[in-house]
Amino acid sequence: MIDGLPSNWRNDFVISKSENGQIALIFTDDLPDYLRPPNDWTIYYTDDAEEPKDTWEQIPSGGAPLTRVEVPNMEPGQYYYLVVDNPDKGIQTPTLIVMTPRAPSDIVFGTSLNDENIIDFKPAKASEPIKVSIF
Repeated sequence: MIDGLPSNWRNDFVISKSENGQIALIFTDDLPDYLRPPNDWTIYYTDDAEEPKDTWEQIPSGGAPLTRVEVPNMEPGQYYYLVVDNPDKGIQTPTLIVMTPRAPSDIVFGTSLNDENIIDFKPAKASEPIKVSIF
């Protein structure tokens, strides 16, 4: 490892977003340049870091750049462990951790004893700050 790196340096390489109901991994500009260009990388991921890596789910690159990757089998609101591997260049990232976003759920509307409207729900989960907007 390189001396002087902050303890959370791995958190800045990838974020997850929900786009039209599909989870996508977005690789940030903090990812080293030698991993970005189109090449034969494979993303390995799991929700259980104790599993052997040869049993993790795989997403091959198909020659695409490592910028944005849709992941069909990730569940919202879960933590996932992932590794980017490029055996042709002898490169493998350390295990990265990403949390998939989840929209607010179990929304219940009601009225209090004082006739005030009440909304109750399980809050959204996200790896980035949640933006609040009032319509």
